[in-house]
Amino acid sequence: MSIRKRRLGVALGHIFEYYDIAIYSAIAIYIGHNFFPEHLFGQDSALFVWMTFALRLFSRPFGGLFIGAYADRYGRKSALIFTSTLTGIATLTMALMPTYHEIGILASILFFIMQLLQAFSFGGENPAAITYLMEEAKNKEKARMGAILWGSSFLSIVLSFLMIYILKRLFSYDEMIAYGWRIPLILGLVNIMCSFYFKMKLIEPENYTSSTKIGVQGLAVFKIFLIIIPTVVIVYANTFSSAILAKQFSSDPDVQELLPIAFNVIFFVLCWVAAFFIDRYVECTQVLNKSYAAMLFLSVPIYALQDLESWTALLISQVLISLLIAIITTVTPSVIFEQVRAQEKYRITSIALGLNMGVSIFGAFSPLAIHLLTPHGQVYIGLLMSMCALLYFVGMHCEKFFRKERSKPVKI
Repeated sequence: MSIRKRRLGVALGHIFEYYDIAIYSAIAIYIGHNFFPEHLFGQDSALFVWMTFALRLFSRPFGGLFIGAYADRYGRKSALIFTSTLTGIATLTMALMPTYHEIGILASILFFIMQLLQAFSFGGENPAAITYLMEEAKNKEKARMGAILWGSSFLSIVLSFLMIYILKRLFSYDEMIAYGWRIPLILGLVNIMCSFYFKMKLIEPENYTSSTKIGVQGLAVFKIFLIIIPTVVIVYANTFSSAILAKQFSSDPDVQELLPIAFNVIFFVLCWVAAFFIDRYVECTQVLNKSYAAMLFLSVPIYALQDLESWTALLISQVLISLLIAIITTVTPSVIFEQVRAQEKYRITSIALGLNMGVSIFGAFSPLAIHLLTPHGQVYIGLLMSMCALLYFVGMHCEKFFRKERSKPVKI
């Protein structure tokens, strides 16, 4: 199997699996009705739906640690196949399981467990895919590998939102509650089968070295944790604020649904445009350094533009934020991998632990922070972005504060 086909296989697998993660937010209203009904959970039933989403983030570090250790010992291909299997089981169960109205609270509990299993799986899928592609990537290919890995997530969001948009035009609200919400999950299972097929065709990279014991590169974990924080915050914050922006832009429900789709199409295209120019002219680390320097000093004025109640100012702000997100999303996987490149042992486990801890803590925290800050003005969101950008530079230079022996791998 050629290297191009292997990369395509990982890319398609990643898109298919992220679709199953993204679809949850698209069908949240129907999940609430079927598994967290108001007559039991009260008017806060929607809160339980999003609490489930937040709590699932905390299963990712455990999945990353377990699957990462498995991948370091038995290979990247085996781990990627394993994650597809777990995600397939969770997706199939959610698509076919009875609702609260049929088996009571057991349905709510089982649904929550399947969400945890899906997040557990993705906690290992993402680091394994990063390592698989970056281990073979040449210096002038790394940004494109980042676009394959994380730029593809925007395409997954587009597919999930577009699927719900079409279904809502084919079925009534009652039909969507009764059975329509199951359709995107069943299609997600087809996606997982395609992902499984592509991953079965993969071969291990030539420079893969098996780790016979479980361990992590301690310093690398800490650095990756700090590096990923601003990425998580700006991506999650923009997802949340884009929904608000869509409502401000138009009162038409169709426009409000189509705008987030359009935003994510733009992000996807910008990722690939950025990847092309970055690979051609500059290194990923240099680009990320400059991007976070810009985020540090310019976030406050960029977000302040959104408080001027001018569509021109709002458009300029959104364009700058979109460009920044596209660049950061494209180059961050390469910079993360560089933190573990020097040592062949425990690569995936180290990436998985640092990455998933950052996503779990700040992915759950960011929507709440944006929700609390928005009424006081967008400038405070910009201030939050600036503070997070500082953490990136701490992460990139923190090895100066550690003695050399502390950077050695730590066995678990």
